[in-house]
Amino acid sequence: MFTELMDVELALTIDGEVFKFPGGQVKNLSIDLAGWGYEAELDFWVSYEEKLAAASRRHNDKLYELFCQHGLIEVALKLVATQPPPGDSPPEPLFLTGLVTHKRLFEESYPDVEGQPVLYRRYWIRFLDPMQVLWRQHWPSTLYTQKSMQQVLDEHKGRHLRLSYAMAAAAQTRPLIFLGLGAPGNEASLYDLLVWWLDEHNGELVYESSTNEYKLRDAKDAVANAGLLDPLDVESLEVVIGECPRYGLSVMNARASLPAGEQGKGGPSGGGVGGDGQSRVEARQIDSDRTDVGQVSAVAGLRRDIVVREPVPARFQALVARRQERLRRLVNPAPELEVSFARWPTITLRPGSWVSFEREGWSSQAWQSGRAYRVRSMRVRAAATVQSHHEGLYESSAGYMMEVGARLQAEGCPVVELPPYVPPRYPVRVEGRVVSEQGQQGEETYQFYQDPETSQDQCKVRIERWEQVVPVEFHPNTMPGHFYFPYYRDQRVLVALEFDAAWIERFLDWREGAQLPLEGQGNHLVLGKTPASRTSVSHYYADNKPILKVLRTLDKDTVLIQLEEGKLTLQTREEESS
Repeated sequence: MFTELMDVELALTIDGEVFKFPGGQVKNLSIDLAGWGYEAELDFWVSYEEKLAAASRRHNDKLYELFCQHGLIEVALKLVATQPPPGDSPPEPLFLTGLVTHKRLFEESYPDVEGQPVLYRRYWIRFLDPMQVLWRQHWPSTLYTQKSMQQVLDEHKGRHLRLSYAMAAAAQTRPLIFLGLGAPGNEASLYDLLVWWLDEHNGELVYESSTNEYKLRDAKDAVANAGLLDPLDVESLEVVIGECPRYGLSVMNARASLPAGEQGKGGPSGGGVGGDGQSRVEARQIDSDRTDVGQVSAVAGLRRDIVVREPVPARFQALVARRQERLRRLVNPAPELEVSFARWPTITLRPGSWVSFEREGWSSQAWQSGRAYRVRSMRVRAAATVQSHHEGLYESSAGYMMEVGARLQAEGCPVVELPPYVPPRYPVRVEGRVVSEQGQQGEETYQFYQDPETSQDQCKVRIERWEQVVPVEFHPNTMPGHFYFPYYRDQRVLVALEFDAAWIERFLDWREGAQLPLEGQGNHLVLGKTPASRTSVSHYYADNKPILKVLRTLDKDTVLIQLEEGKLTLQTREEESS
């Protein structure tokens, strides 16, 4: 803990009104910064004394009025040491831009003064980076087709978020993306879904507080402009050696048979680079439907089995590669440094910035020597040395008792930290109608397509809620394979939507003319395109005696075969025009 004179600038924007406060009014401050965002809270005092100029009183009254309402409050905070050490280029200020989530108000009244006025108010706010505030309260259910994740996210960012992308998976166009959020029991928000998706694709969410921008990226950036940390800046330094996983990995594709030619195909490449540059994971392909991934810290017999059903070999191998990369990032993480500071750092220190211990005064024998470190997280606690609201309210700077610390991650460490999240729940079930472009409108035809990338047969379903057409697998569904009854045009079906896939779960109505009268207790098989071009096979009861009827119809021509008690009917007929 140390005492530091700090310049603090605070600005609140409420309904377009801007309220600025100098450092003397900010009495307590707490900030927790991570690579993906931050949480902060502070309090400040405002005077309502009569001696204030009329314009200032009106300004403060307006703050009180708007603060007590429910308008969105934007926060801009700037924090910098007033007197950096001489001879050093001063560090960049710490900038935070965010939105208020919680607020409190304390009033100090004077009942013994005429009119019992409230002369001082203390305002307390808790604020976070914009993405956390907004997307944690955003639960869209929207279906997209032929869009990339980047395009989907850009549609939801609004005016408060700025996103950029350096991630191959985010730019990939997908047949469908479904944001199925908001249903009871599915508490995941858009923020949760994004972090879950990044976790699944080994991506990273990066927040740059100085510009209030976010980036989705595949890999960490290289060492750049590492600041030489002054030993006088540091109160204590501790090496933190984290837990590493003790299990291996087995990824299995639980499909019933292997397509011809699939045996013997190569699997994903093995090996990986850990925090110290050594190979730490190795993939061994047992067969085309199973890959085991070992790692140097595993205990014999411990493993995590991941069982999936994936008919497309290339997609299974891509899954294996993602899981192997995830394990590589976890295995034997390089030790980190926990740093407590003796003064406000004399170099620019933010999550994502680089630090070196090569400055004079550091021991070359110490563990941290010879390495560059990325700032993983940072914490700031500040309490004004003068807590009284009767002194120094209008000074631009103030003295603070401070605690400043940081967690540093060694260069090359593959571990990626993501915020905690609630996994979204899939599938979501919706209704749709089968699409067919065969034949004429109104004909109950069917159509299937071969996916050029996977060679799998698919058909299409129109989801009317979002007016989108999605591909689904073309297969027997719940019928045995010797029944070939493809989904026909405009058939009403129940579709299960995953995040990036869909399938027909069941059928929802009878075909036109298929339902028979209740009293006949019959069964009916309807074949063909339309009522004027079809063959039907029905079995029903008349006077408690079974009747089997086969009727072929083509416009006015009909052919009938009917079996009943003591009678066989064979009949062909052309109906007369009415």
